[in-house]
Amino acid sequence: MTLTELPIQYVDFAVYQQQWLQGEELTAQVNYWKQQLNNLSVLELPTDNPRKPIQTFRSATESVLISKEILDSLKDLSRKQSVTLFMSALAAFKILLHRYTSEDDIAIGSPIANRNWKEVEPLIGFFVNTLVLRTDVSGNPSFLELLQRVKEVAAGAFKHQDLPFAKLVEEVKPERSLSHNPLFGIMFQVQNEAYQLQNSLNPELEIPGLSLEQMWSDSGSTKFDMTWHLVERNEGLLTVVEYSTDLFNRDTIARMLGHFQVLLKGIIDNPNQRLSELEILTEIERQQLLIDWNKTYTEYPLQQGIHQLFEKQVEKTPDNIAVEFKSEKLTYQELNNKANQIAHYLRNQGVKPDMLVGICVERNPLMLIGLLGILKAGGAYVPIDAKLPSNRIGFMLGDSQVSILITQEKILSKLPNHSAETICLDSEWEKISKSSINNLPSQTIADNLAYVIYTSGSTGNPKGTLLTHRGLTNYITWATEAYNVAQGNGSPVQSSISFDATITSIFTPLIVGKTVTLVPEEQEIEALNSLLNTKSNSDSDFSLVKLTPAHLKVLSKLNNNNGVETLYITSPEYVASTKNRTRAFIIGGEALLENHLEFWRDNYPNTRLINEYGPTETVVGCCIYDASKKSVTTNSVPIGSAIANVEVYVLDKYLQPVPIGIPGELYVGGAGVARGYLNKPELTAEKFIPNPFSSSPSTLYKTGDKVRYLTSGNLEYLGRLDNQVKIRGFR
Repeated sequence: MTLTELPIQYVDFAVYQQQWLQGEELTAQVNYWKQQLNNLSVLELPTDNPRKPIQTFRSATESVLISKEILDSLKDLSRKQSVTLFMSALAAFKILLHRYTSEDDIAIGSPIANRNWKEVEPLIGFFVNTLVLRTDVSGNPSFLELLQRVKEVAAGAFKHQDLPFAKLVEEVKPERSLSHNPLFGIMFQVQNEAYQLQNSLNPELEIPGLSLEQMWSDSGSTKFDMTWHLVERNEGLLTVVEYSTDLFNRDTIARMLGHFQVLLKGIIDNPNQRLSELEILTEIERQQLLIDWNKTYTEYPLQQGIHQLFEKQVEKTPDNIAVEFKSEKLTYQELNNKANQIAHYLRNQGVKPDMLVGICVERNPLMLIGLLGILKAGGAYVPIDAKLPSNRIGFMLGDSQVSILITQEKILSKLPNHSAETICLDSEWEKISKSSINNLPSQTIADNLAYVIYTSGSTGNPKGTLLTHRGLTNYITWATEAYNVAQGNGSPVQSSISFDATITSIFTPLIVGKTVTLVPEEQEIEALNSLLNTKSNSDSDFSLVKLTPAHLKVLSKLNNNNGVETLYITSPEYVASTKNRTRAFIIGGEALLENHLEFWRDNYPNTRLINEYGPTETVVGCCIYDASKKSVTTNSVPIGSAIANVEVYVLDKYLQPVPIGIPGELYVGGAGVARGYLNKPELTAEKFIPNPFSSSPSTLYKTGDKVRYLTSGNLEYLGRLDNQVKIRGFR
């Protein structure tokens, strides 16, 4: 039976399929689509809200009228390229999706009228079918090259349009989920002039006494994540987006429509541009993302090293306690004198700027004496934790080629073979103490190395990161102000010398006259908990405590589960008091989640909870977010915004800035960026790139971290772009 032989004039597409699409034709259509959709996964657009396990189908619409000038130009371009307006608009839309997702395999759904024969014209019925249009956008093609790919895909789909979508899903057997539709989540359609004239949109239709106006009807329900309707009108191209309100906010869709317009204009101006060259941001967005949110310039003494700032503080508070360890205490003057003695000794041994000096000592006052002594001598310290495996220590000593290693007598026998001259601060102190106690003339400048910290990185291979005095001074100066270190009693140090988070705890108190309290290595987290607990230390008033989320979790268990009296008492008398409390927990080293903070918000009402983000390559911290009060709807705590004299950029794989809400890789610039990696020029060139947004020569560090901007201007951490993980802050 043929189509025209059906006994009634109302024809359902499913009936049509059963009567006509059989045998070889059915097999050919099925085979085409199976090949076309092989290994296809649903494209995941970045969403404002997490996808729910089951769709609710709630929707809203947002629209914009794209100018007639752009519409006419796009139609003219289409004619010249022998394609339809639908194909040109679809190619542009796929570029937008590619720039939003960084995916090269872009598949969307599109409805098709499916009335391809003259015999169908008089029939009444719903013949519309849905096609899956899958395009490979890899290789950074030009728009015109991509347009030809889209044309080829569309032509193949139109040729095989008769297979009903339900049958297609049945044959392809995609992984099914109640959270989204099979095969695609985005629908795209263009209604051109011919379509309108065949429907009730004929502008010549007039009814006496009535004024007719076409309006868009919002049903409040959608089957897809979003559906784009492009309607050709006399005044321009009406673009309506129907979107799931479970997934997207209105301002996100409005921005997306703006990006589509910018993209169309760029295509019209120069269709030979490659995908990486086509702009999607508006001028206002570009200004905000690249300039306004990077206005962090602050006047700091960046030409001075931390050792010089410490010396100035010694003059102000010579009798203040600088370091405390168990029952041992050193005043600022005493610490400075001892550091000067080792500095003179080191300089006599030939230490000069950019010379690396290893330091491997236990956590006691000798550690601070050694660190300050190296900096005062002009060298750059290489911190080595004596508890590290022997082969790791051996690699660090060999790779850094330190000619001098500061250590202790009790550690010597544990060290692997090395060629460095050793200086034992304990057993050789009598000889060292004959040196002058006077400050040395500083020989370092801002661009000289201050320290080299080894980090395993995502590859697992240790690499020495070269950090300068400029970066160290910038971070420490900023941190003392941002964390109000001068208002407390300093900070405890409970983490390894080779963990750069320790830098905050050591140096911020020393430039404002406060105390560094060294926690014994054999106790660490338990000893820290004792220090924080009012029962064992009634004068606890630390300016800050530097922790990882793992530390925070252990401390909460110690306080919450073991019957230990917590530091924070929520009585009015206590809340009004400025004593017996830690003023700020600075949390970093790992991703921070909301459930890490619940206990502390409830029981530590007087303490700031700061999420501090920063790779080793950018001097401890480059972004912060005050998480003292819950202000986000997800479990992920933002990493915030850039600190003083630091710039942050969220870029795609083409080094183009991505819009608000769209994931990209975080790049960091400014004062804190390291010189690179020791003895690894290729890796340095890969990870430290010229800043494309600066008029003067500067460097950006490619973090490998996936982030996105929130509308507040804060950054949200989304994970790694590689397989790196962190345990207690260590990569």
